[in-house]
Amino acid sequence: MEDTPRETLPEDARDALVRAHRSYAEAPIRSAAQKERGAVLAELAVAGRAAGWPMRLLAEPCGVSAERLRQLASRHSGEVADAAAALFPPYERPAPARRRPAQHPHLSPAEAEELRGLAALATRRTGSHAADAPEALASERFTAMVREHHARGVIWAEISDATKPWSSWPLSETERQLEPVVRVSGLRQRVSRAARRR
Repeated sequence: MEDTPRETLPEDARDALVRAHRSYAEAPIRSAAQKERGAVLAELAVAGRAAGWPMRLLAEPCGVSAERLRQLASRHSGEVADAAAALFPPYERPAPARRRPAQHPHLSPAEAEELRGLAALATRRTGSHAADAPEALASERFTAMVREHHARGVIWAEISDATKPWSSWPLSETERQLEPVVRVSGLRQRVSRAARRR
């Protein structure tokens, strides 16, 4: 049989489990026939588990829970016949689907340039500045821009990067090492304070 990752049982194994469970279920309760047929079903379950198959996948064709099949399998004693073992190729857990990296919107060169131009003046604002002082106006505009860009999905780190004294956008590798005028923590504080004032 092909040695590839499987998510479903091979048809032969599935059919064998269906037949064995049907035969077991149709036998009179607590009869010798039921015990004998239960041993066949248990052997198949043990063979499947020995090959690494999850009990839930072995139980599904039988229409029973994994726990019920586990109980039946626990009654099996002795060796598993070669014919039963041959029905179950080694199970390989499928590789998890790769998560695609989240796609975030980015600042345009013009948006980044405006943030860079406002950042230095905005951070010089103190409580002594009048509401119409350049520092106060720059601070209000800068905070509003930060809030708007983050609300549309631009990540904090990119907004902080825009406050670095860069010469081209997006940043070059060298410019990535520059210190931002406003760090991520400062951006968060600005937006938080602005929200409380509203």
